[in-house]
Amino acid sequence: MTVPTATDATTAVNAADPPVSDSERLLFGGPMRYDYGWAKHELAGAGLSFWSIARQMPRFVALAGRMAWSADRAAMLTLVGAELLRGVAAALALIATNRALGRLLAPGQVSDVLHSALPAIITVGVIAALSALLSTASNWASGRLEPAVFRQATVDFLGIVAGAELEAIEDPEYLAEVDSARWGAMSLQHIVGRATALLTALFALTSAAGVLSVLHPALLPMLLLIAAPRGWGAVRTARRRYASTRAMVQHSRASTLLADMLIRPWSAAELRVHGCGPFLLGHYEQMARAAEREQGRLARARAGTDLLTATLTGLATTAAFTVLGWLVLGGSMPLAVAGTADAVPACSPSCGRPCCPSTRGGVPVQHARDDP
Repeated sequence: MTVPTATDATTAVNAADPPVSDSERLLFGGPMRYDYGWAKHELAGAGLSFWSIARQMPRFVALAGRMAWSADRAAMLTLVGAELLRGVAAALALIATNRALGRLLAPGQVSDVLHSALPAIITVGVIAALSALLSTASNWASGRLEPAVFRQATVDFLGIVAGAELEAIEDPEYLAEVDSARWGAMSLQHIVGRATALLTALFALTSAAGVLSVLHPALLPMLLLIAAPRGWGAVRTARRRYASTRAMVQHSRASTLLADMLIRPWSAAELRVHGCGPFLLGHYEQMARAAEREQGRLARARAGTDLLTATLTGLATTAAFTVLGWLVLGGSMPLAVAGTADAVPACSPSCGRPCCPSTRGGVPVQHARDDP
């Protein structure tokens, strides 16, 4: 662990680094920065945008796919097959919904209308049940793959290290790479879960977009218009959270060290001899209050983003239904087709959920690329 001098801390602040509290300057001389191998990636997200992460996702998904295939082929085949079939089921559900609405909205006696629509309604129910079963199979396979990938990656990593020469083990640079690679196994495990969510959203969106485009060309832009604000809000909230984590990471380390000094046996005797427990407790409370204020700021910012997202989504939905009403009244679109567009969230729930690459707990998935 590296503890810079007060001059170094001042230079860091002048360089637009995260702010340093008075307690950190007094007790540690500045922010605490680790020199462990895994720490080299802790600020990697600062230079990443949404699109740069999206460009990297295929490479990481391919890496996770190779590891999953090596760890448990049956579970991987089950996962991919279940997600593909869920996408097909979503498309069939939309088609069946369109047919059911067409029958229900047709002129005639109520009994005759219901009788003609009954097969399509039953089809929608059967497809919904099959989709639920496929979702269960996908969750089972994903839950089985994640620990299997972690085991395989860890065994491969330890095998490489165990076969390394003694000279390499004594090399600090090699040990730094080993330390970083240990986090790669955990990152791969997380990538499997994210890849599953990405596949679910991708297949659902593709199937819904294909069906809506066939029903009417104007439906696809409406779907994207409604989903866009949610995606924007999710990305903005995630980037704000990461920026906060980056700004507070050294602060959190310092407060954690103070808490350890107050409760661990190795410092108990010295604290009591010098009577400095209240001094450390006071500084810990100051740093804890700063962290509390930061969390409050994030909560207010997220509430504002959620409110703006909901407003934009409402306006987009209103605009979309206005266009749908205009098309229906003008005779350019059957009423059943407009109803099918309204049923997209029910038939394909993943279309309404933004799915974007992210990091977990401030630890980026760049560790997955590190090899010892």
